[in-house]
Order: sequence, then C-alpha cells, then structure tokens
Amino acid sequence: MQWADESEDMALSEDGAQLRKEAVARVIWLHGGGMSPKDRRAFDAWHAQSHAHAHMFRTVFTVWDSAELRAAAAAAAKPRSSSFNIKIVSRR
Repeated sequence: MQWADESEDMALSEDGAQLRKEAVARVIWLHGGGMSPKDRRAFDAWHAQSHAHAHMFRTVFTVWDSAELRAAAAAAAKPRSSSFNIKIVSRR
C-alpha cells in the first residue's frame, strides 16, 4: 500500500509527513468514540481545509480499516512462545 498516489507524492515532503500525522491522529480520535459536537466541527473544519487533507484522511482511514492491518494486529497480539528460558538468579 502507498500513502499517496503518483500525482501527489505527499509522503516524501515535510508537509505531507505532517499531514499524514494529523490524519492518523484524527482516525485514531474518530475510532475512540465519544466525539462531542465541538469535536466533530473541529474535525470537519480540518477535513475541509483542502483536497490534500481529505485525500490523506481517506488514505489513512482505508489503511486503518484494512483486513491486512487487522490480521497483523491479531498476529501481534497473540502470545508467542519463547525458544529459550530466562532464569533470574539473585546474588547476595
């Protein structure tokens, strides 16, 4: 998956990186629930600032909501067995 299409290579610019951080924060914020009307207005204002804002939000939201990310999160959450044991020895 790419963060930006070929016509808007925002991922390589500082502005694009900042915009991506803002979009990620907003996606996390929206998924957290409990959004007040004031919060929703703030989000709507950010989203409406430019095509780049709307595009980046859609891109991040799509990645966030992807089956691949859910599968990776599920795999990361599984307990892993260790191939070695750690023995703690107290030396006094």
